[in-house]
Amino acid sequence: MEKLLKKRISTFLLICIPMLVLCGCSMKELNHKKAKLLYEDGILLASKGDFEKAVVNFNQSVEISQRIGFMVGVAHNYNEIGNIHTYRREFDAAREYYLKALSIYQKYRQQPEISKSMDNIAKTYMRQSDFQKAAGVYEKLLVWDESTGNIIGAGITAFNLALIYERYINDYQKAADFYRQAADSFIRSGN
Repeated sequence: MEKLLKKRISTFLLICIPMLVLCGCSMKELNHKKAKLLYEDGILLASKGDFEKAVVNFNQSVEISQRIGFMVGVAHNYNEIGNIHTYRREFDAAREYYLKALSIYQKYRQQPEISKSMDNIAKTYMRQSDFQKAAGVYEKLLVWDESTGNIIGAGITAFNLALIYERYINDYQKAADFYRQAADSFIRSGN
């Protein structure tokens, strides 16, 4: 796998450097492509369970992305590192990366990514059976989804809150309220 990655990067550089000269592409564009390639290979490595190499790739992509000012790319990598920590049940570390990603997404107004990061944070609390904190994050996410017009997202989040309040917190009135809110969102969205 490592040989394949090195071969891909070497091939990429052998092809791109002459093209860079011929087409006038900038080093920034070349570095952006390299960062993207490292990110994509990191996802591939993680999907195959090679988390150590995946994290190395994500960190290399972070370094390049920071150097060229591609901060949304930095956030994408942080999110993936957070996913690896979540898989490993390292929830505090996962939340640390998700919060870093969230901060960048908020700065650059990346609406769908903000929702995903908040959902990931809530899921870490769920996996730790800290249902009150999960509900707190989901309630913030619900406000976010509603304020940005993400009607389907609001419906899903309200439904998740209903399940938490019904199954884990035993607050059936709140659960019923969130079920109604979820149904209203889905009706409004046409789904």
